Amino acid sequence: MAGIPLLLSPGRLLVGLSLLLLANPIQAASLSVNPVRVSLDGSDSVSSLTLTNQGQDSVVMQASVNAWSIRGNEEHYEPTEALIVSPPVFEVAPGKSQIVRVGLRNTEPQAIEQSFRVFLEQSPVAPGDGDAAEGPLQLQVMLRLGIPVFVAPDVATKREVLWRTERLADGRLRVVAINEGNAHVKVSRLSLLDGDTFLAHSEKQHYILPDSRRYWLLDVPTGTSPPYRIKAETNEGELNATATTLSP
Repeated sequence: MAGIPLLLSPGRLLVGLSLLLLANPIQAASLSVNPVRVSLDGSDSVSSLTLTNQGQDSVVMQASVNAWSIRGNEEHYEPTEALIVSPPVFEVAPGKSQIVRVGLRNTEPQAIEQSFRVFLEQSPVAPGDGDAAEGPLQLQVMLRLGIPVFVAPDVATKREVLWRTERLADGRLRVVAINEGNAHVKVSRLSLLDGDTFLAHSEKQHYILPDSRRYWLLDVPTGTSPPYRIKAETNEGELNATATTLSP
């Protein structure tokens, strides 16, 4: 897990925890969200999320929208007004649910899939808590849920991933996936083979957004050489491909 920021306040220790959604439905602490991915298009420009509080205390959540891109193999987010989220701030009582609607502002046709994340972030203190938390420090886990939102292109969806490999100075192999299609591909498991011989694998999950690239670093025995075979589990099923050498 990435570094967890700590913030001390009178009588309470607040811990910020980022949690990206991977399954359906997702449950984090006492909260669950369903669905965990939103798909929109020009003819179906509004969708809904249901956030359920399964705990014993009320929670206050606030929503924000970020445009989502890939830079240097890392996910990058920038605030945007391309989507509308309603309500932007809300309270969920114990055992209750809140519907959050996500809408697309601009429904003009687009040739490439658009990618966003809606973040639902828990407020540190529920209304009425005040400064009542006196005495021993308490641990409060603050949740930040990132919901992928994809806006489909108005043309046929085309997922075209090119695979390249590069041997690094430290001996590891960099496996690069280049998305030349107009829609995302999600890789949840990747295996590298030399012919029928298994060499290495990674469980690291990557979204490969349109016009972007991601890479995996694998420990591959010396004495092997390209072209390698790629086998991957994706949102479109099992993928089998041949990886060629990455050009300088």
